[in-house]
Amino acid sequence: MRREGAFYVVALRLLPVFPFSLTNITLGMTAMRTTTFYVVSQLSTLPAIAIYANAGTRLAEVKSMSDVVTPELISALCLLGLLPWIAKAAFKLIRPAGNKDSE
Repeated sequence: MRREGAFYVVALRLLPVFPFSLTNITLGMTAMRTTTFYVVSQLSTLPAIAIYANAGTRLAEVKSMSDVVTPELISALCLLGLLPWIAKAAFKLIRPAGNKDSE
């Protein structure tokens, strides 16, 4: 956990299956440094926050049904749908060298 803890924090933050409170409690019982946990948690949630904020902004601008089919709104919703696959590709890029053969 000390060596690869940051990777696990990123993975758990981007997977919508695990609630943040469960992740916080579980990782709080490990040997991971608090500063590592905090910094990695903040950085790993930024992509999802940006996409959700963009989608919410676009949805707030909808005044009629014709406003729904705009390139901005469609792209924001597509990014929300693609986020798990983007995260999976990012995991493969940042995965520690020792874990590559465990796929």
